[in-house]
Amino acid sequence: MTTEEFIIKVENTELSEKGKANNNLTGKEELSIETQKELLTNENRWVRSNLAGNINTSNDILGILSEDEERWVRIEVAGNKNTIPETLHILSEDEDEGVRFEIAINPNTSITTLQIIANNENEDNNVRTRANNNLNDRQEQEETVSKSPTK
Repeated sequence: MTTEEFIIKVENTELSEKGKANNNLTGKEELSIETQKELLTNENRWVRSNLAGNINTSNDILGILSEDEERWVRIEVAGNKNTIPETLHILSEDEDEGVRFEIAINPNTSITTLQIIANNENEDNNVRTRANNNLNDRQEQEETVSKSPTK
């Protein structure tokens, strides 16, 4: 998909459908690195937000988008299942609760980062709860794997 096609697809979507609720819009589009670089600097926050939520966006681009001034862009980076744990760890100190919430539920967030969030008494209770749930789910998965018979 070209830069122009991506932008047109985003701009033709009703405002109420943009962002997290409708990331199916552009969430799996194959974009060349050149196209990603062009979209990275687009002035339309919804274009950058949809780029940040795209599972095919490169980690280098996601790292840059993690520093975007627009919270919706950072929220999409934090919720992207392909964002690397190091970027998620850095974002875990973001001032926006929505960003930290997405990190707390992202399966790619490291155990260490989840523990920091879960044990932070200054963190929003909902974010802490989600981090604890994510930790518990992972422990249950590890227990299940360790109990399964080996061949």
